[in-house]
Amino acid sequence: TGTGIKTATLTALADGDTSFGINGPSRNLQLFSIEPDASLTPHAVVPVTPGSTTTPANTSMVGRGSRLFLCHNWSFFSAPAGTLLWWDVSDLDVPVLIAQGSTKGQCGSLAVSEDGSRIYVNTVNGVIWTDLSTWTSGDLTFAADPLVATDAGLSLRGDRLIARSGETIRVFDESDHALLDSFTVPGANGAALMDAGIFVQSDVSSGGGSENLVALYSLSG
Repeated sequence: TGTGIKTATLTALADGDTSFGINGPSRNLQLFSIEPDASLTPHAVVPVTPGSTTTPANTSMVGRGSRLFLCHNWSFFSAPAGTLLWWDVSDLDVPVLIAQGSTKGQCGSLAVSEDGSRIYVNTVNGVIWTDLSTWTSGDLTFAADPLVATDAGLSLRGDRLIARSGETIRVFDESDHALLDSFTVPGANGAALMDAGIFVQSDVSSGGGSENLVALYSLSG
């Protein structure tokens, strides 16, 4: 299986599934450039965890400019633990792992600010974040307080960040993390920012069964 991200000139794929292994096949990162005719040119293939005896399950990946972020989980007789990896892919043939850091719990969706300086990670313990502009060396560390204290799916566009926790959707100013609005959509199971507003998918009970609905909300709900 694969997880993909696209920028104007780059596609990246990382293999991974829902299982974990030890001394198993390496998980790999494959980079492609997108040519003017929409064809793909393959570039580097690199192990996601060089030299590691563990085989993590890759869960999410997002890119911004020359920065590529990937989160994976690993478990061996313990609760799954997440790791965020930060790659510099300015040279598609020689991508460089800049830094990595523990998310202190299983990780899920990712979001990165438009300038690539702030990365948000959804975890089982809430949404954590780090400001890469303050990083100098060593492991990535995260702010002491989570942006949202519960598991929340993320979507970022422009200066807005949304976090969906169950049926509750929160809208933040991405730059200063001010909570701009919060509203509830019954049965919501997915939300994404679009130019026109917030696209929400939900499931509701109907006639003894369930009905899948989609709706577009303004940024104020």
